[in-house]
Amino acid sequence: MLCKKCFQIASATARPDKVAGTHFFVPAYYMRLLENIYLEKTSAETIATVQRFGVQLGKIPVLVGNSKGSIAYRMKGPMSMEAMHLLEEGCLPEEVDQAAEKFGMPIGPLKGIDLAGDRESMLGSYSKNFSSSCLFPNCIQTG
Repeated sequence: MLCKKCFQIASATARPDKVAGTHFFVPAYYMRLLENIYLEKTSAETIATVQRFGVQLGKIPVLVGNSKGSIAYRMKGPMSMEAMHLLEEGCLPEEVDQAAEKFGMPIGPLKGIDLAGDRESMLGSYSKNFSSSCLFPNCIQTG
């Protein structure tokens, strides 16, 4: 569940229609996407408020249900795995990131992992997905 705390708050309040979640993507100063999470009882008024809030912050708000994992993390695992395979095949990290950025991503997958300080969590969260890549754990350990 993406917004477990939101669910707990909604369960504990007399106004569950006023509960929604926001998820900023890391690094927040660079990434413009803001994921707004609605729950079963979130009202249309609350949804409109969190969407406006995102726009006021200069973000691109995306409304999602309370699913397992955020938009970015659900896509990040497979994309990061492929980036590691490209490194194994001889591509330079800069080439992988440049290709992704030319494709339209705001930041390459390897640069994103590095800027977010996400190497350790990537190893823990995605280790089963990266088991075919012998390079990934070594990259994590050596930085």
